Amino acid sequence: MRRSDEVERQLIATLFDQQGVLVAGHIALFVAAIASWFESGQSWFLAWAAAIAIVLVGRLPFERHFHPARRRCTVEISRLVHRTGCWATGILLGCGALVFVIPVGPGIQLLVLATETVFIMGGAGRNAASKANAKGQILLGIVPLFATCLLTAKVAYMLVSVAILFELFAGVALVEYLNARLVRMLVLIEENSDLIVQLERAAATDSLTGIANRRRFDTVLSAATRRAERDHAYLALLLLDIDFFKGFNDLYGHQAGDDCLQRVAALLATSFTRSGDLVARYGGEEFVAVLPGIDPLQAESLAEAVRANVVALAIPYAFGREGIVTVSIGVVAALPHHDVRPEDFVRAADAALYTAKAEGRNCIRSAAGLVAMLAVEKAKPQTA
Repeated sequence: MRRSDEVERQLIATLFDQQGVLVAGHIALFVAAIASWFESGQSWFLAWAAAIAIVLVGRLPFERHFHPARRRCTVEISRLVHRTGCWATGILLGCGALVFVIPVGPGIQLLVLATETVFIMGGAGRNAASKANAKGQILLGIVPLFATCLLTAKVAYMLVSVAILFELFAGVALVEYLNARLVRMLVLIEENSDLIVQLERAAATDSLTGIANRRRFDTVLSAATRRAERDHAYLALLLLDIDFFKGFNDLYGHQAGDDCLQRVAALLATSFTRSGDLVARYGGEEFVAVLPGIDPLQAESLAEAVRANVVALAIPYAFGREGIVTVSIGVVAALPHHDVRPEDFVRAADAALYTAKAEGRNCIRSAAGLVAMLAVEKAKPQTA
């Protein structure tokens, strides 16, 4: 399967993105070495623990500096840096084989063998993005264990060597399997990146009007509220409803109703074009606009301009108040704080929209101060 430069970069990046596992493995090996030193008094274990600590402390800053995502070097250099660290760890694991040839008890041997076995198999999965790195670490760690078990010429150790040999083949097979799956996944993602983007866009788009849908609106409003609170900036919300739309549908049919919705949506989309603005279909004949950085006066001015522009579309409606399609708009603009949730903006705009409808439609009404009032209401103690 063909692998592009970007796929290669992502493969190597996966090796650098698992430092938590790397730290945990070295710490476990270090603890096993210290425990063995306490139990046996063999200074060799203390030296081994020191080497483990040195390799870990050396790998972490080195790998952070040469992480492929930082693009400070080529993919080849990043791979070489990780391979050096990976194989250095493999050599440390191989040094643990001395536990079978120096005079220590079986408890220490079992502790070191179990720790190394877990580390080696964990490394096989962690480093599978690079077969050379992973297999090198496995071989450097397991071959010395296997050889020293055989050299003891003891039946029990020779049986252990069979288990170690099985681990070797299992580790190599695991690397091959995970590497093939990972490479295939990354290549398929790259080959279908355009399709993925299209699907993500479709999931956030209203199929009739082509603008954002309710799902996208909820996500953007939540993020915009947090951002406005952090920046101490205004956030405005416009909730728009086409007046007497049900009657329009009944009179002219759903085809004409759909066309009306599309024309209003297109008008809104061209009215709010800043990078942070969002226009969405809220549901049915309702539309909403999220406008970061817009204060109450600006929000009212923009809403009035939208209302007038809808009138200018002059979409005929025999039973409309003006003989054409009109809209009512609820407006809210406020400085969010920790007591105000995104849904409070919606509630405030909806209340303002209800007022606009009650007062004759084809108008705008503002909910200035209503968001703050809602927050105060929520802060009041609840009574039974």
